[in-house]
Amino acid sequence: MIPDIKKAEYLNLHTHCPTGQRGYIELENIHFGQGKIPQTEQWSAGIHPWYIAENQLDEASEWLMEQAKLPGVVAIGECGLD
Repeated sequence: MIPDIKKAEYLNLHTHCPTGQRGYIELENIHFGQGKIPQTEQWSAGIHPWYIAENQLDEASEWLMEQAKLPGVVAIGECGLD
């Protein structure tokens, strides 16, 4: 269930530290290699260029494809590969 954006006081579409404050809509981001379990019901997943080595590209791509299938993943973010 996507929160009602019209009722939000604050919309943060990319955070690594969700506050959980009332009136805030926050989309937590996790990235490959982080090993983090999201704290929110919905999150984005991505590959951060600072935290990946060239020899991990296949593994990271596979991880991202698996994340994209999870019901809680509503966006792909943190790519920064452009």
